[in-house]
Amino acid sequence: MPLTLTVTDNANNTGALASIAGADAATVTVYYMGPRHTAWQNGGSRSGNGTLTLSIVKGYYWAYAAGTVSGSPAVSLVSPMFPVTAGTESLQERILDAVKSGIQAIATAGSLPGLDPDSVYQRKFVTQDTAFIYPCVLLVNVGAESYLGGTNIRDDLGHPVGVQIATSRGIDDVADMTGILLWRERIERYFITQLLAGVPEVIGCNVEFMPIFDPRLPDFSKTVSAFQLRFRTREFRGV
Repeated sequence: MPLTLTVTDNANNTGALASIAGADAATVTVYYMGPRHTAWQNGGSRSGNGTLTLSIVKGYYWAYAAGTVSGSPAVSLVSPMFPVTAGTESLQERILDAVKSGIQAIATAGSLPGLDPDSVYQRKFVTQDTAFIYPCVLLVNVGAESYLGGTNIRDDLGHPVGVQIATSRGIDDVADMTGILLWRERIERYFITQLLAGVPEVIGCNVEFMPIFDPRLPDFSKTVSAFQLRFRTREFRGV
């Protein structure tokens, strides 16, 4: 039996529970990594199979376990990205958090050259914020949810997430155009038709395209390229 690791969100802002199976009765260590980490973090150890509490802050992570099986060193598969939540977030907020983590992950991996993973921001709506570190990606609540059908016991809804790529250059300055177009393309490709890691209710994603450059967003003093992601979710009917 191989060494396996399953991670479950505590859903109360205390972290997650790691369940280990297949290990010898010896030290097993669990390592985790978030989208902005560049190295695996030590989440703690225990002897043999059982559970281990991962005291990590709210966010999205991967994890794996390292121990021994039949006297030989063994490593589990890396878990799918999993959420750590406070248990009070709406589905819309969890989607926003997961989109932010996804963009930070591909920025950390170097697929969005020039974008600092810390320059991915969430806002209620479009705003001129002096705290932004440009260039940046803004995730905003724009548009409205949509009803997309469902089954006899569940409803399919569309949850919108506005994505705006902003730089400090003026609309007539073309020096940043290559970088903006590359980020736009790669972010769209990352999400379109995909599931959303850590949000099991999401069953797909469409991109709703907007003008590639629009001087009205947010005003003429910044260059902004925007589009909207619409995540299709399958949700239980009723409260």
